[in-house]
Amino acid sequence: MLELEVDQDDEQLHGIKDWATGKVAPSQVNQAAMLNTTICACNGKAAMTDRLIECHNVDCSSGNFFHVKCLRFERMPNNSKTTWLCNTCRGKKVKTMPRDKPTTSTSTTPKSPAASDLSDDDDSEDEIKIMQVSTSSGSVYNYAILAKLSNTDYDIISDPAGWLTGDIIQYAQVLIKEVNPAIEGLQKPILGRVRNFDVVSSEFIQILHTGSNHWVCVSSLGCQSGYVHFYDSLYHDVISQEVEEQTNDLLGGNLISLDFVPVQQQNNGSDYGVFSIAFATCLAFATNPSHFTFDIPRMRSLIIIMSQRWEN
Repeated sequence: MLELEVDQDDEQLHGIKDWATGKVAPSQVNQAAMLNTTICACNGKAAMTDRLIECHNVDCSSGNFFHVKCLRFERMPNNSKTTWLCNTCRGKKVKTMPRDKPTTSTSTTPKSPAASDLSDDDDSEDEIKIMQVSTSSGSVYNYAILAKLSNTDYDIISDPAGWLTGDIIQYAQVLIKEVNPAIEGLQKPILGRVRNFDVVSSEFIQILHTGSNHWVCVSSLGCQSGYVHFYDSLYHDVISQEVEEQTNDLLGGNLISLDFVPVQQQNNGSDYGVFSIAFATCLAFATNPSHFTFDIPRMRSLIIIMSQRWEN
């Protein structure tokens, strides 16, 4: 059984570690680190399952790769995938590693997503902890729950053939926002249908309703500006114009490319909302959804557990 690393204080979503089964493919950072004889201040050998962070100074004298546990970080720094520097390199004039050029393909496997980059080389606690931040634009209304979940909602979630409603989806998005408040998006899906999203200014996660009884997830985590990843558990080789227009609205008209990421596909006509929540939750934990095979029978019950725990 695969276990995702979840901080003990993330009680609302503590059950996420039971959502998936199987092995995780090593990340690009882990693959590179495993080529070295030793890494980190502990002079240990990198393993596929290690939680590692990379110093982005090309000439780092400390080995470039570090165990997050050895650094005693409570969470991944917000700029871990872009400009993070180790203590030795911080403050020096350094040459950072260039980012990969974005792809224009409609089917791509992304780099591991990261949390929103709040600061590049700030030496403050914001680089270690993901802190609560206020929304830069719009009103609180766009991000609040639509309604408190009722017994009927819980019956829908527990029913293997139940189609998740907008109330349930937005409730889940509010819970996901608790995991990583720095992430933008996670606005009420109904706003997308009328093209009334608050425009995002940094990396985001958003569940969208396609207009045809279907939910999908989009995210710019790990993407270049204007490029967005598309996660769909019922993909048929075409991204609808409705989804493109909603995503473009979220980016204020600056969408360049919406690229499908291969993820687990559902085998029925009712699980798309559950999968969208699972994809969004993985992304909030800076984890690539394409690396997982989700335990379908457990997903619905865990949504109920997380929702009830948050209410209490």
